[in-house]
Amino acid sequence: MSGREVIAQIRKDPDLLHIPVIAISADAFREQQNEAKDAGVNEYLIKPIEFDRLYKVVDQYIREVRQQTPFPLRVIKAS
Repeated sequence: MSGREVIAQIRKDPDLLHIPVIAISADAFREQQNEAKDAGVNEYLIKPIEFDRLYKVVDQYIREVRQQTPFPLRVIKAS
């Protein structure tokens, strides 16, 4: 299954629809980024990954989920 097919399946499933998708690709062309976002990707990061940027993006979505989730979300930080 291609990445686009995976995104399509995630976005069709009502149980997974709310889950943010962060794509990581070596393809830096704006057209590919726009296609991914049109397919349902929330964020598109380009390789090589800048880990500070990745952490900020993941943190942003964790904070959003915490605000929407009625139960505490357990976050485990990597050492």
